[in-house]
Amino acid sequence: IMPAKLLGPFSRSRWSERFNDRLAWTLILGLVSLICLLSFERYFSQDEFEAIKSAWKIFAGDRIYIDFFQHHAPFLYYLLTPLFHIFGETEATIFTARLLMLGFTLGTLYLTYAISRMLFDRHVAVVSELFLVASPLFVHKAIEIRPDVPQVFFGLLSIYLLLRYFRSERIATLMLSALSLGIAFLFLQKVVLLAVALHGLLLWRVFRRQISLAVLLLFSGIFVGTWAIYCLYLLMTDQFSQYFFFNFEFNIVKLEQHYHQTALLLDHLKEFNTVVLACVLLAIVSKKTQSQWEFTWVALGILAIIMLHRTQFAQYYLLVLPMLAIVAARGWQLVNELHPPLALSLIHI
Repeated sequence: IMPAKLLGPFSRSRWSERFNDRLAWTLILGLVSLICLLSFERYFSQDEFEAIKSAWKIFAGDRIYIDFFQHHAPFLYYLLTPLFHIFGETEATIFTARLLMLGFTLGTLYLTYAISRMLFDRHVAVVSELFLVASPLFVHKAIEIRPDVPQVFFGLLSIYLLLRYFRSERIATLMLSALSLGIAFLFLQKVVLLAVALHGLLLWRVFRRQISLAVLLLFSGIFVGTWAIYCLYLLMTDQFSQYFFFNFEFNIVKLEQHYHQTALLLDHLKEFNTVVLACVLLAIVSKKTQSQWEFTWVALGILAIIMLHRTQFAQYYLLVLPMLAIVAARGWQLVNELHPPLALSLIHI
């Protein structure tokens, strides 16, 4: 029987740490390679063709929300439109769009690692990365051509920069965080959940006199200002009323429970490994620093609102899954500190 200290990636042996980190990275790289393969080999969903068609309509000279129906934020379709100028109306345009989404997904994986390492340490970051790339619920939607994918990237970028600001107190970093959040909102309006959570976090720090009210106002001003610039363009071109109706009024639904919603929710939970969920629960009750507590409650708050939503599409969870992977990795670390062989077994499960 091997000594327990040689089985856990967080053992005291430096050799063991290096060996297990390399093993984890090998698994991660293998799964990332599979994600890259799926990006080009998996079938296309109807939502993806809707996104491609919307970009094609803009390419053809039609105005979004005025000349054709669309109820999502516009930046994905603006981003895809140049592909028609480069590749024309060919299959290359569709596959290049998938490649573009893959770039955002790889960026999301990097930010997940970076945020986890900033909040905890390198070993937790590796486990959080492994949890995320091994989640079918994340992988199946992160490879698709949909506005959720760049929204998640810019949303996580905003979180990462805000955490950097808390450490450095550099105003430029705070401004970039707010700008990233504003860009995420222009890709998909569901990021408003993260926007509310981050504003609540900043307000909490203002209440505790850890930051000034001016910091909160600057963050809010840049976030709203980013959106306001696009709204100004819409007002000047007489498109704002249609944009507001289809993006907000049309999408407003009641938060209510019914059987169909619960059944879909349970299906999604089956795809998100039970071990990961158990590690999330363990992390909630563990001792944490202020930033770790704040990050955990932001993640749980967003998750709770998504679970209360009337519809339960899998892509709704894309934003919160990287955050849950980070929290779960901390829970797994606690298991490893108490019983390394058990922690290794959980990874195998």
